[in-house]
Amino acid sequence: MMDNPIVKPFIYKGCFYMYTPFSNNVVQINCEQFKEIVELKRVGIEQYRLKNSNSPHYSDICNLIDSGLITGPFIREVKHQATDNFTTIVNRRMQRLILQVTQRCNFACRYCHKRHTESARFDNEQSDMSLEVAKQSVDFFLTHSQDSEFINIYFYGGEPLLNFDLIKWVVEYITFRIHTKEINFHITTNASLLTDAIAVFLAKYKFKVSISLDGDRERQNWARKFANGKPTFDVVWERVETLLLNYKDSMDNIKFLPVIFIDEDRNRVLDFFSSHNILANQIIFLDANTSGIDYSHGVVQTETSRAGVVSTKFVDYDKVGEEEYRIFLTEYRNKHAIGGTWHHSGACIPGCFKLFVDTKGNFFPCENSPQYVNMCIGNLTDGINVRNAVSLLNIGRLTDKECKNCWAVRFCNMCMLYCVDEEKKCLSGKVKELNCGAFKRHLLKMFKKYIDEGNCSRGDNDDK
Repeated sequence: MMDNPIVKPFIYKGCFYMYTPFSNNVVQINCEQFKEIVELKRVGIEQYRLKNSNSPHYSDICNLIDSGLITGPFIREVKHQATDNFTTIVNRRMQRLILQVTQRCNFACRYCHKRHTESARFDNEQSDMSLEVAKQSVDFFLTHSQDSEFINIYFYGGEPLLNFDLIKWVVEYITFRIHTKEINFHITTNASLLTDAIAVFLAKYKFKVSISLDGDRERQNWARKFANGKPTFDVVWERVETLLLNYKDSMDNIKFLPVIFIDEDRNRVLDFFSSHNILANQIIFLDANTSGIDYSHGVVQTETSRAGVVSTKFVDYDKVGEEEYRIFLTEYRNKHAIGGTWHHSGACIPGCFKLFVDTKGNFFPCENSPQYVNMCIGNLTDGINVRNAVSLLNIGRLTDKECKNCWAVRFCNMCMLYCVDEEKKCLSGKVKELNCGAFKRHLLKMFKKYIDEGNCSRGDNDDK
């Protein structure tokens, strides 16, 4: 329906509201106006004007339409703003290089999809990156980051410290090559292989270290075991203490990445770290991807299983977090007009924001990207595959019609990871729609929180 009104009517605590994305406003209305808007959505703007003129609230609805509060589809084309300039951007403005220095890992974590063949998101050849691939990757990145202010290099695995000699070589090579820009080194590690010498090295080059530690002994040993099945906490915590001693003057450079399941209490994790003088801003919670492993969470898992897709991995939709609500308010207060060409946020510029290079020299958008053929955005031999990269940039086109008619478009932050069908090993509009539905339900909770704070205005025609 070309004149389908883009408006979201909803009821909360016995009162009636509508949100209009074109004006980016939520307004309280009365019951009769609510019913008219529901009818308007059913028949479309043109048919409503033709057939509902006898309604006592017809003029109210027409006023809302004529004033621009309610409009038909205002997005003509779903297209990311970086599409036309993608080649220029990726040739000169790469920001982060992520090197998968090894696929091997000495852990067998319960929720890790790199060890569950049912998921098959990743290549499991257990290979190490060679010095030749590492050098070519660095050279490629430096050539394509000439306009970037900083150099950011990430070391990733598997467990990257299994190939520490390569990490050491890369760091020394880059510091030899670059003298005019700030260089930031990052590593994500389970910390079990840290030695005094490695800790000193990391501190010397001011590495930002992210440690995969789930919290206290019971939580860590339940989910994170060595490959031989033995518990990991005691070994890991001893190594962490060694690292903390070397970072006592730069603790902000150490972060912890506890993986938490959707029904777990985060305060328990926070209490553990707090007891060791680790601040809350050093902790970054990661939501466990529970699809395909020995864990079930009822409704969400059942729904995705029936659809043949997976989607339990990103957001706990039951709670509005403080930070996401702050972001919501920022976007809600932004009343800028939406142009005819539009793409929702959340889609990074593949290869620019991050360039992930696997052990064999293939390029992917980020470390979380499944290593499928259609997710590959190039390699060291051929360079960036512009066609694939631009396709991933414009994931809104997977749901083109839905995006053009979506009331939540201003707040949408879907990235490609919300669109992965692990069964078919591709991006899927159906998977994206499933996550869209969950996102919109969650967005309504933020509007309701906004209403609870007494911020919502009344419509001009609201009954007192």
